[in-house]
Amino acid sequence: MFWAISLSTKQKDFDFYFNYTDPSNQKVSAILAQMKLVSVKRLKRKLYDVPNKLFDEIKQKLKSFL
Repeated sequence: MFWAISLSTKQKDFDFYFNYTDPSNQKVSAILAQMKLVSVKRLKRKLYDVPNKLFDEIKQKLKSFL
């Protein structure tokens, strides 16, 4: 099992959206309110890779959200 957070290319100014620009300069949002517990068996391929520094920022935002 692992926690998954939905991503969107639409950025909004809400507390539960973490807006950022990914390494390919595309504007992306992590929607913290849509966090889900997912079985590893459902994971077929890597969909997106978040840099470690950005991952730490998302975790901090999520902690403040919860």
